[in-house]
Amino acid sequence: MKLNSNAIEEMQHLGEKVCECQQQLKEAEHALESYVREYMTEHDMWDNPEDIINVIDYLPQGYFRFRLYARYYKIQEIQNAVQGQSRITGGELWDAGELQL
Repeated sequence: MKLNSNAIEEMQHLGEKVCECQQQLKEAEHALESYVREYMTEHDMWDNPEDIINVIDYLPQGYFRFRLYARYYKIQEIQNAVQGQSRITGGELWDAGELQL
């Protein structure tokens, strides 16, 4: 066997340290997400793409940042669809002769 007992013990010891750090990171990420959610709710920021992107700029890489980007792009998609629909509707009205100057 190429792994001796000292190597195995060291790997286990370092593995435990990694698990402890991961737990601390998870707790910090949860605290950050809770704070940001509360702040964005209190300041009515959830439906404003500019507000969302500003918050994202201050967040570290992670799942919460990813989800905020998803929300940002979904809002952009909805706004673009609404703007596109109003352009189509306006054009249809113009073509039908219903809009007059």
